[in-house]
Amino acid sequence: PMVTPNPQRAKDAADFANRSPELLMKLGHMHRQQSDYPMASEYYTRALGVYADIGDRKGKANALKFLANAYLLQDMTDHAFKLYSECLQIWTEIGEKGGRADALWGLAAVHRARYKYSQAFALYSECLEIRTDIGDRPGRCDPLRGLAEIHRLRKEYDQALELYSECLKIRTEIGDRRGRASALWGLAEIRRLRGDYPQAFAFYSECIHIYTDLGHKGRKADALGGLAQTHLARKEYTQAVKSYSECLPIFTDIGDRDAKAIASWGLARAHLMEGRYSRAISLYFNALKLGSINNIGIIQYWRASLARIETKSPQSRNMSSEKLKAL
Repeated sequence: PMVTPNPQRAKDAADFANRSPELLMKLGHMHRQQSDYPMASEYYTRALGVYADIGDRKGKANALKFLANAYLLQDMTDHAFKLYSECLQIWTEIGEKGGRADALWGLAAVHRARYKYSQAFALYSECLEIRTDIGDRPGRCDPLRGLAEIHRLRKEYDQALELYSECLKIRTEIGDRRGRASALWGLAEIRRLRGDYPQAFAFYSECIHIYTDLGHKGRKADALGGLAQTHLARKEYTQAVKSYSECLPIFTDIGDRDAKAIASWGLARAHLMEGRYSRAISLYFNALKLGSINNIGIIQYWRASLARIETKSPQSRNMSSEKLKAL
């Protein structure tokens, strides 16, 4: 039998969704899992409004945390900093140590994104101290990974390796596959940077497998990019092309311009090394158009490479000459 549409019932369902902060938060989490951060932000914002209206301070602080994180993942650090600061104030007033640790972690992540590593290190350390004091062993993982990231960025690889390894051990013991993949990615980066390519390859491959199972596109693309860099370093250009070609559409879909530019540059280099000059030129200048590659070393490398291409490939001369003038 046909079901007669009931406009009032549909309106009631829509009203419930709009006034149920828990449901709005779940919808935000779903979109965040899919790397759809703008849509996640929309749902977190709506949940935040409801929590504020009903006077639920804990709910408001939780919504602030996730909304701040969604902004951070979109490189909107000013918004993220403001929201994490408000979140910290609420948890401090309530006296909730776990919530305070969450907010400190968020503020540390903002400082790290702004390249303020000393401030980030101090806040991650304070967060780790709180997690240790309250006996939250799983909660130690996030600040441990944050500190490991700072050490990695400072090229302090021994310290980074130790902290990533501790994080991996905890994540594995508690059965947190997503957290395990995150720790594996950090270990893979360290191994790659140290030239231990077989181990890096193994770690990246496991990351990709886990993130594929979990449906986390953005993190999967990051791991594919690392795998591609490993192939490039090993002069395995065909495999590098395959991995870069797989991660580029994902970076495009989720709107990560910086990652897309870096992957385009890597793919261009792989094509260059295999003699596909026209393709390499197109990809390199596409990367430049994204406005994310400002490393003078990369630009100088390509100026020299394009000049060599002109002598090796007459058919590419017309294509590159005008673009070289623009560099």
